Amino acid sequence: MCRRSLEGLAKTALCVELQREVLATQAEALPPHVNLGKPLLKLAGSVPKGGDLGAYFSLEEESTQELATLVLYLCEELIEYLVALLERIDDLNVKLESLAKSGRAGVY
Repeated sequence: MCRRSLEGLAKTALCVELQREVLATQAEALPPHVNLGKPLLKLAGSVPKGGDLGAYFSLEEESTQELATLVLYLCEELIEYLVALLERIDDLNVKLESLAKSGRAGVY
């Protein structure tokens, strides 16, 4: 099910010729077709000029519960995107290599 979901996501961004390729090839072909840096660039546009996200939590000015929640969610998702996702990918690759060495590749 995960593989089909990933294939579907890749196919929406790729030309017809690349849609016929295996998922690994599709994933390698994505960067020129999908702006993977867009989330970070959009975040940069959200940060106040000359400030940072912490400015939303100033002691002098009151922040709304909604804004505070949105900024906290954003920080959590950003950590997931920049740190946790890479670690999970590394962990998956180590596990897949281990399965391949044990002759159980493709069992997942």
